[in-house]
This record gives sequence, C-alpha cells and structure tokens, in this order.
Amino acid sequence: MRSWARALAALIVAASIGEAHAQSAPALFPVTVDDKHGMIDRAGTVVIPLEYAEPLSMRDGLVRVARGSKVAYLDAAGRLVIGPQEMAREPFAEGVTPARGRDAAGKAAWGYIDRTGAFVIAPRFADAKPFSEGLAEVALPDQWGEVKYGYADKTGRLVVPARYAKTFPFSAGLARVEVDKRPRVIDRTGADVTPPGIDFIGVAAEGLYRVWNGRRQGFMDGTGRVVIEPRFDLAREFSDGLAVVWLGGKIGYVDRQGTMVIPPRWDVADDFADGRAALKVDDKYGYIDKTGSLVIPAILDRAMKFSQGLAAAKLGNYYGYLDRAGTWVISPRYVWVRPFHQGLAFVGERGSRGAYIDATGRTVWTSP
Repeated sequence: MRSWARALAALIVAASIGEAHAQSAPALFPVTVDDKHGMIDRAGTVVIPLEYAEPLSMRDGLVRVARGSKVAYLDAAGRLVIGPQEMAREPFAEGVTPARGRDAAGKAAWGYIDRTGAFVIAPRFADAKPFSEGLAEVALPDQWGEVKYGYADKTGRLVVPARYAKTFPFSAGLARVEVDKRPRVIDRTGADVTPPGIDFIGVAAEGLYRVWNGRRQGFMDGTGRVVIEPRFDLAREFSDGLAVVWLGGKIGYVDRQGTMVIPPRWDVADDFADGRAALKVDDKYGYIDKTGSLVIPAILDRAMKFSQGLAAAKLGNYYGYLDRAGTWVISPRYVWVRPFHQGLAFVGERGSRGAYIDATGRTVWTSP
C-alpha cells in the first residue's frame, strides 16, 4: 500500500456510512454562540458541540467540520467518520468527495474518496469538483499544459473530454459550459444541444432552464428543446409548477406548456410554493391560489413564501406563521423569522439572539 493511502487509512475512526443511511440521516440544524458553531437535532439537543470557527451544514448524511487547515467529517450522531486530515475539504455528494493524493507517478493529483476515506477514483486529475447527477467536473492539462475541464463518471472514466475553460455541474440532464466565452449547454455525451438563437442560459429549476433571446426570456427542457419561446420581458425560474413572467410591466404566471394560467395584472408578486403565492395589493400583502384568486386577504405588512405548509408573515410590527387557509398557527410575536425547514424555523424575539421553534410554536432551542 502506498504511503499516502496508509496515512489516509489511519485517519478513519469509524465504519462506512452507506448511501441509504445517508439519505435517511436525522436532520441537524446549525447553531452559533459567541462566534462558535455547532449543530442541534430536531429536539434541540446539541449533537455537534459549539467549538468550530466555521458555520456547519449537513450534506449527503455527513457534516464537514474544520479547524485550522484540517477537515473532518461527522455523522448525524456527531461521531467521527473521517478524522482530521488535509486531503479532502469539500462536502460529500453522491457518496464521495474530491480528495488530494498521489497519482501512479507519485505526483500530487485529485481523485475521490468514499465514506471510509478510501480512494474509489484514484488520483489523476489536476482538479476535481463534487458529483452531480452521476457526473463530476474534473480537469486535465492539454498538450500545452493548460488546464481544461470535462466530466467523469463514478468509475473515473472521462465521459466528456476535458476541453472547456469553464464548466458547471449537471442539472436536469444538462450542463452549462463556456465555449469561446459564450454559454452553451451539453448533454451527458458531451454533445452541444444549445438551441439556435439562444444567447444565454440560466439555471435549471423543476427540469426547465430559463433562456434568453436578446432581451426576451423563455424556457427550454433538459434535452435542449425550447418549450416556451422567449417572449417575456422578464421571467423567474419555475416553482411549484408555475413561473413568474412579466409582460407590459405586469406580473402573471405560466405553466410548463407556456400557457398564461394567471394573466399579468400584478406589480409585485412572488413565486408559488405549497399552492400559494404572495403578492402586493396597494400597500398590503396577501396570497393567491393557482387560479389567481385572492385566498388570503391583503391585510399583511409583509408576506414570505410557504414552506412545509406554513408561511412567515408580518402584521404590524411582528411576524408569525400562517397556514394555507390564512389562519395564524403561530401568532405574530417575532421581530425576525426564517422559513420552516425540516420541521424547525429560526426566529428572534425582541432582545433575543434567536431560537428554533417547531410547527406549533414551541421553542426547542434558544441561543444563550
């Protein structure tokens, strides 16, 4: 065994966490006290002690923590899975993460390790980025020594040649790349499927990409086919099956076929979520349903998107949370709020440093 492999193996202090376990891992929530970061579980129990200088987040069932130049990975119970080391620094994605090691010639190179810390794709790349949809951006030098990017699969095979100066992760079956400093999209074989007449391509949302033709915007699907011709003054990405669009200075909503299901008549309106969209009527906010009917009256001073069946809204000087019928489930008493995520929301009362509450309004953790 090579010396770098033995060194990395020595860092492993727990058994591998399988993919199924990672997907079902309990939710963890970031907390901060006196500029030190940790994580709690949904019950408010501190799982990862508040002792790290960098904010923490959980991805792919593992939490990345750092101290100085070293990085370690913890499971949802706070146990070390890969101990402090300097080879891997990115969060895990799809069961692996980029790591720096030595290639067959003994030179420094990038490959990928699994949750045991073992290289599953041997180091051979000049650079490596996290996997997305089964493919990862990797770099190799060309014949002139200039580093170019392509895409590798989970075996490490280069399925899209390294010929791009700039790449982005695969999403909805396509990846954005730059060719001669112009945005293009390629499929998983590397074929350029950019529709003719398209000048710019946005990010994918719900399987559709926002695209530009001059100043007009429309949408294409994951095959590169334009499904909604660029005819809107402005647009936003799809959310909850509909997209915000502007025509004549007013906001309406289109479905995935491009049908204007809610005609443009609003000056200020948000994306749909949980079947509701916040909008402004005169100087107050309310919510419409997908027919365009105002189902929560415009009596609010601010209205945010629904998340997990609840929406943060402001009445007077304070925020609370409404259900889809417009009933206050958590009465307004907070000076700032965040959306619900995995069962908890982070909120702040006057003079407090913040607290996590559950969907009943019960406080599960308070910042001291």
